[in-house]
Amino acid sequence: DSVLVPASEDNGTLDFIFSSAAVVYLPFCSHCFREVVASYDVLSKYYTISFMRRDQLAEHSLWKATNTISPNAMQHWLGKAINQEEVYCKIKLQEILHGGGHANVSNEQLIKVFKRIDRREEVRMIKLTALRRYHPKFEKSKFSELKTTLGIDKGGYVGL
Repeated sequence: DSVLVPASEDNGTLDFIFSSAAVVYLPFCSHCFREVVASYDVLSKYYTISFMRRDQLAEHSLWKATNTISPNAMQHWLGKAINQEEVYCKIKLQEILHGGGHANVSNEQLIKVFKRIDRREEVRMIKLTALRRYHPKFEKSKFSELKTTLGIDKGGYVGL
């Protein structure tokens, strides 16, 4: 789940890896998973795709904020389960096996990607991180002189 950055890289590189300025979080549900796998060719041009376990969710601001809401308000006022990510953000292999197909990806491809996810029973979010060249603070003129690094300049699945 980690992106290795050579020691020779300057510290500015780390800003692009750990920045939340260019990150999209999606629930790890059957619908979002199917759409991400089906859209892999397009998404991997712009993002790295990783799978966040529940012990990594603290970096997600919305998740952190919803955990500060009182259980009473969460259930009665908002009508949501207290442990939303445990209810809405889990996928079992059976859901993929018996779920409806997708026009742009086969069930076999979905199963192949799903089985490659490490500790998938603990995953709760899909994280799309924009490549460095698409980060709002990246100086585009520097890209051609930089070495391509997986997870920073080259998209696709991370940790699979």
